[in-house]
Amino acid sequence: MNKLKVINYLLTAFFVLLAGWLLYLFSQQSFKKLIVYVLLSVINLGIVTLIRKVVNKNRPEKNLLDKQKQGEAWPSRHSYSAFYVIFSSWFMFPTWLSVFLFFPAISLAILRVKSKVHDYRDILSGMSLGIISGILVAYIVQKLF
Repeated sequence: MNKLKVINYLLTAFFVLLAGWLLYLFSQQSFKKLIVYVLLSVINLGIVTLIRKVVNKNRPEKNLLDKQKQGEAWPSRHSYSAFYVIFSSWFMFPTWLSVFLFFPAISLAILRVKSKVHDYRDILSGMSLGIISGILVAYIVQKLF
């Protein structure tokens, strides 16, 4: 297994664990808050997936992660998810931790370009959508409860 693939798996696992921790924190605060957060997150991820299917932008040639899929590159779902988790949970973490979380998210985004799975437009659009939808979800969840 190549080094880029291992780093990709580790960074992806990091954000999956972070999302799990976030769900645990929501469950400790309020079951209703947890349900609303999960529903909004699923809807947002579904919208991003639908956008990818409709746009169906091709991926760069010869990626280094052995991805077989050619289309559905825009926007990057990895970048979207990483930035969505950070911004939808910003109010739950100390500021220093939220700022620290940018480093693995940006590293994951750069890795996706370096491994030729995405180009910079895919990454920037995924990051932008993740930031915007994360802020909206955080706002909605905070206002409801």
